[in-house]
Amino acid sequence: MKHLSSTRGACKSPLASYYQFALFLCLLLSTGHVFSQSSTTYAFNYSDDGLTTGCNTFHAGTDFFGYATQTVYGTPTYNENQGAISMPVDVAGVNAVGVTEYGIAFPFKAGYSYTIQVYASGTQNASKDNEPGTVALELANSLPAVNSGSSACNGFAQVAASDFTNYRPEAVGVGFAWLTGFYNNYVMPQNYSELLVAALPSTNTEDTNYVYVREIEITETSPISMSPATVSTNCGYPLTQTFTVNNLNGLTGITGYTWNGSANGWEYNGAPAVFPITTTANTITLTQSCTATALGNIVATANVNGAAYATATAAVNFSTALPADAVISGSNVICTNGGTSVFTLQNPPSCGSSSIAWSFSDASIGSISPTTGTSTTLTANNMFLNGTGTLTASVPTACGTPTVTEPINVFILGLVSGTYYSTSNGQTSPTEGLSFLGQNEVVSYGTSGQEVDVFITLTPLPGATFSWNFTSGFTPVPITEYGGPNEIELALGGGHATNTSLSITMTEPCGTFTQNFAFEVSGFNNDDAIKVLPNPVRGSQVAVSIQPGKNQTAEPTPQMIYGVKLTDLSGRILQSVDYKAGISTANIQFPGVEPGSYFLSVFDGKKWRTKLLLVSK
Repeated sequence: MKHLSSTRGACKSPLASYYQFALFLCLLLSTGHVFSQSSTTYAFNYSDDGLTTGCNTFHAGTDFFGYATQTVYGTPTYNENQGAISMPVDVAGVNAVGVTEYGIAFPFKAGYSYTIQVYASGTQNASKDNEPGTVALELANSLPAVNSGSSACNGFAQVAASDFTNYRPEAVGVGFAWLTGFYNNYVMPQNYSELLVAALPSTNTEDTNYVYVREIEITETSPISMSPATVSTNCGYPLTQTFTVNNLNGLTGITGYTWNGSANGWEYNGAPAVFPITTTANTITLTQSCTATALGNIVATANVNGAAYATATAAVNFSTALPADAVISGSNVICTNGGTSVFTLQNPPSCGSSSIAWSFSDASIGSISPTTGTSTTLTANNMFLNGTGTLTASVPTACGTPTVTEPINVFILGLVSGTYYSTSNGQTSPTEGLSFLGQNEVVSYGTSGQEVDVFITLTPLPGATFSWNFTSGFTPVPITEYGGPNEIELALGGGHATNTSLSITMTEPCGTFTQNFAFEVSGFNNDDAIKVLPNPVRGSQVAVSIQPGKNQTAEPTPQMIYGVKLTDLSGRILQSVDYKAGISTANIQFPGVEPGSYFLSVFDGKKWRTKLLLVSK
C-alpha cells in the first residue's frame, strides 16, 4: 500500500496495526506537503504488490500494504493478466446471490471525513447481462464471516441477498474505471475497524461473471484545520501571530491541544518557546524573535480523551531577504552642482534599523551624509561631471546583510563632456585625443594650410536626447554623423573654413539647454610660440617658455617672459605673476584648479601671447 498526501506523495512506512495512535504517527509522517486541513490517501494497489496467481489470496488474513486483509466469502484470487483481484459472481437461487467478499482492517476514526474509490472492471459470460456485476462497500467493526480454509479455487459463495441491504453498490463495466459513488467526504459518525469489499451480481446476471478490483484508495481528511493556513515573514521583521484550530466536523471529547514548531526563533509569553506547548484553548499566540534565522511550521494536535487524535498545520514561509516594500525613496535626479536629495529606506526592519549603512558608488559626482541610519542626503559635488551612481543601503539582520539599491542620476544643467582628435595629427581614436569639459571650448588644432579632420564624440547622458547645429556667423563646413547620433566629423582648413562653431541642443531630465563649441585651425607658421610642459596638465605645475620659430636666427635662445596670467574661458583671471627682470622659463603653480580648458597668456615685453591650456585629473 502507498500512503499518499492529497498530492499523492508516497510514504513507504507500513502500519503494523490499526490502533489510532499508530495511524496518527503515519499520518503525520506521510504528509509531504502541508495544508491547513491535512489529508492522506492510502492506496491499495494490487498490481504493485508483487502478488502471484493463486486461489483465495486472502485466506490466511495476512497483512497487505500493512493492513490485515481477510477473505469473508468465496475465494478472491489474484489474476496476473488483469493485475487485479478476481471476484466471481452469479445468481445462486431464490433470495440468494453468488458473491465474493474480503475485509480490510482499516481504522476509520470518528469525526474524520473519508472518500473511498475503487478502480475496477469485469467480464460477462452471457450476452443478455446488462453489466458484469457490482462492487459494494460497507463499514463494520467485525467480519460477517471468515473463509480461512485452504487456498482452493471454490469460486463464489451463496449468501442471502438481504445481508447486503446496507452495502453501497456501484456497477462495473468491461473496462477499468474509477468507481467514485461510495463515500465522498463522508464524516464518520463513529469508529470503524473494517472496510468490507464485496462483488455482487447485477440484476440480470445469468451466468458466472467476474469482477476485477485493481486498486482501492481511501482518502482521510483531518476534522480540524488551522487558521491562518499560511504565514509569510522576513528576517528582522518580528511577527506576532495568533494560530487557531478550527473544529470542522464537530469533533467531540477534545480535552486540549498540543502545539509543535521550530525551537529557533519563536517566543511564547515573552520567552523563547519550548515545544511542545499544551493548551486547553484552541488558540496560541507566538512572536518571531529578532534573532530568528529560521522558522518552522506550526503543527497543532487535538487531543481526544487525553490521546493525540487529529492534526493541522500552518505553513510558515520565512525569508532571509528584505520584503518587497523595503525600498529607497527620494528623487533620483539631481540637477545642479551642490544640489541635494534626501533618501529614506521605507519599511526598514524593526530589528537593527539604526545600523543601516549607506554608500554611493561614484564619489566623483556625489557624496552622502550621514552614512548610517534610516535616511541619508546625497549632494552633487562636481560642476564638471554628469553621471549615474548607485546608492546602496546595507541592512544588517540576524540572517546577514541584505542590500537595497537605487540608481541616482546627477545632471549638471548645461554641461556636456566629450573628446576630440584629428587624423592630421596622427591620432586614430578618441583615447589619443583630448577631452573637453564645460562650455565654449576654443581649440587651436592642426597646421595652417592643411585640412584637419576633427572627430568629436560626446559622452551620452542617461535619458538625454540632443541635436547638432551650426551657430550663425560662421561659414558652414562639412559635418557628418559617422558612428551614431553622439559622434560627428568636422573638416577644417585645406579649402574649408579655418574656424567654425557648433551648438548642441540637449534635452535631459533636468531641462533643455544649448551648448556652444568653437574649433579653429590656426597653425603657428614657424613664428614664436608658447611652449607649455606638460599640456594637458596633469598635476599642479607647468613649465612655460617662448620658443623662436625655425627660420628665426636673430634670437637663437628662448625669449624672455615678463608676465604670465591664467584665465578661464569667460575671461576671469584666476592667477597672475609678474617677472620684472624677465625669465626664460616660468614655473607656474595653480593648485586647486578644476579640470577643464583655460587660456594661458604670456607677456614677452612687447605683446601678450595666448595658449589654450587643458587641465585634466
